[in-house]
Amino acid sequence: MKLIGVAAFSLFALLACESNKGKDDYESAKKLLLVQPQQAILGFERLLKVYPNSAYALRASLDMQEFCPKSKACQETEIVFLQHIIEKDQNQSQTVRAMQRLSEVFFERGYYQQAIDAINLLLSKDVESAFLEQRLQLAKSYFYLRNFYQAEVELNTYIKNIESEDKRVDGLMLKAEILGAQKKYTDAVDTYKEIKTKYKEVYLKNQVFINEALMFEEQKQLDLAIATLEEVQAQIQNAEFIQLKIEKLKERKALMPGASGLKK
Repeated sequence: MKLIGVAAFSLFALLACESNKGKDDYESAKKLLLVQPQQAILGFERLLKVYPNSAYALRASLDMQEFCPKSKACQETEIVFLQHIIEKDQNQSQTVRAMQRLSEVFFERGYYQQAIDAINLLLSKDVESAFLEQRLQLAKSYFYLRNFYQAEVELNTYIKNIESEDKRVDGLMLKAEILGAQKKYTDAVDTYKEIKTKYKEVYLKNQVFINEALMFEEQKQLDLAIATLEEVQAQIQNAEFIQLKIEKLKERKALMPGASGLKK
């Protein structure tokens, strides 16, 4: 009986010791986080390497998930902590948050293929909120990788399901860019006209008319390009750049075959 008691005590002590692994390292690094963030980050990184399965390694990663978006000190290390949460945390809501942030970090840093992989992993969890929030980012990632077909597929799903008008217009502007990149100029113009009709303030504020005029210019429909710019000229403050663009288009038109005074 004594032997059983000793064994049980030893097992309890071992489990207690296991659960406390990294506690001192975590607490030491935590104290430095606000005053010496680089040293704290190094301490947390060591914790992940030495005690990857400990509760304190996970706690450190969760702390960094909150800290990194507000600090420039993290740089590449934020990715490491987010991946640790995704791998080790059993709480689905926390892993989903980490997946969302990881996809944002990859996207912000121009790692578009990694962003696509992270978003698709997130979408595989069938999380309703993530489905729409990340879909536009997914379409943009495919677009920047020049996978226009897949970008259009993801974007159409986004536009079809999004309810917010502010977010829908973002989707329409990207749709027009994708169409223009594929030289589907007429479809791109139609999309820009939809933005002009339904979201006139956005159309003017974001100078969408410049892109619309460019689509006409690409088709050598210079009269329509000029008309597009002249239509908004009076509605834009400091519109000198519009007048300069109109003058250049008129000069180009005058040099085109068939223009007055030029032989065809």
